[in-house]
Amino acid sequence: MEFFNSAIDVLQTLVIALGGGLCVWGGINLLEGYGQDNPAAKSQGVKQLVAGVGISIGVTRLFYVLSEQGLLNPELTAAPADAIVLPMTEELGFASAAATKLREAGIRTQLYTEDKKFKQKLSYASKLGIPYAVIIGEDEVKNGLVALKDMRRGEQVSCTPDEAAERILSGLGESAGIRLIKEK
Repeated sequence: MEFFNSAIDVLQTLVIALGGGLCVWGGINLLEGYGQDNPAAKSQGVKQLVAGVGISIGVTRLFYVLSEQGLLNPELTAAPADAIVLPMTEELGFASAAATKLREAGIRTQLYTEDKKFKQKLSYASKLGIPYAVIIGEDEVKNGLVALKDMRRGEQVSCTPDEAAERILSGLGESAGIRLIKEK
């Protein structure tokens, strides 16, 4: 509560200062004749300086307050991607093509190309909260398939990249109605 009280005091001071500034600005306009036919009205001195004054609240502070009051919905995922493509081979052609198909379907897709172990790659996807992992090993490349893992449910299926896109879009559609701020 102390934060809000101090914020209100600061806002009061700003309003008073802004009011004084506007008064000065109005006086300058009056003295300059404020018109198109007056050459002094075209000066940009103090008028340009005062014209950029405004008030805003930082988004970070806004979300902090919403979080502290328990108003943010924890069900909403804030992952940087909807799917991550995890190639398990050095050949990236098929993985790149699969990622392109997902992107063309409107799915935010990340292609993970670092040379890490399988468990580390899945751990990375889980840590970021990415809901779907598209796993591509040697067998998948041979058969033109991908292994699609739903990271939330733990389910994994083998399918074509096009079928994977459909499944991901369907799964994302289920969570589309989740709102950022909880209703009480």
